[in-house]
Amino acid sequence: MPTATNISATAISSTFRSPACSTRHICPSAAALISPYGRAAAYPAGNPPGAPPRTPSGPVPEQGTTHFVVVDKDGNVASMTSTVESIFGSHLNVNGYFLNNELTDFDHSPVKDGAPAANRVQAGKRPLSSMSPTIVYGPDGKVVLAVGSAGGKRIIMHVTKTLVGVLDWGLSAEDAIALPNLFFGQDGVLIENDAAGQAIAGKMAPFGYPFVPTDLGSKLNAAQRVGEAWHGAADPRGPGTSSVDGAPPQS
Repeated sequence: MPTATNISATAISSTFRSPACSTRHICPSAAALISPYGRAAAYPAGNPPGAPPRTPSGPVPEQGTTHFVVVDKDGNVASMTSTVESIFGSHLNVNGYFLNNELTDFDHSPVKDGAPAANRVQAGKRPLSSMSPTIVYGPDGKVVLAVGSAGGKRIIMHVTKTLVGVLDWGLSAEDAIALPNLFFGQDGVLIENDAAGQAIAGKMAPFGYPFVPTDLGSKLNAAQRVGEAWHGAADPRGPGTSSVDGAPPQS
């Protein structure tokens, strides 16, 4: 809880910054919105001074992302997330590769309800991405964990959950990946509808968070160094596998 509070405070301080509020301090109006004991009633989007009226637009589902982690015999580590955004991307093939269709990250209509859509296509814009391929180094300067996931905008939460499980709770990468998935949606906190998820929801009820049990699939995979050995871990929710030194794949 303290970590989440600090992150929220930093984000809010930058959003509500005024001449009277420096970058090192949280404005009183922003600080009043933060509580370790309950949730805010609403999370309105910011509107920078001078910005023209805009209309929010909803996200477009995507299903074209993949992730893999590789460690070779020399200790080189790669954690890579790749996406073509939708099935077969833009349907354009160049030298055997399908080009992505990241334009689906933008709103298809430039105008909504008589005002420009906030997420309309414009020159110079970059598409929003939640891809979070992560490599963690230990105190000795060596890699101890590499992890990533597919899953659209839920990727950040999937990876964060795994990092907390391994680094803070001392779990194996396999057990950390198997922890219930969480995501903060418009209807409240979405939590994986399994026994562990239901237990967490019960303990969080006194804080006033509405939990919505739902199917929160993920496609996490990781490589973890334990001593001088490497262990692979694949998400039990998906078809992914892990293998070490050519050994039979492990689901």
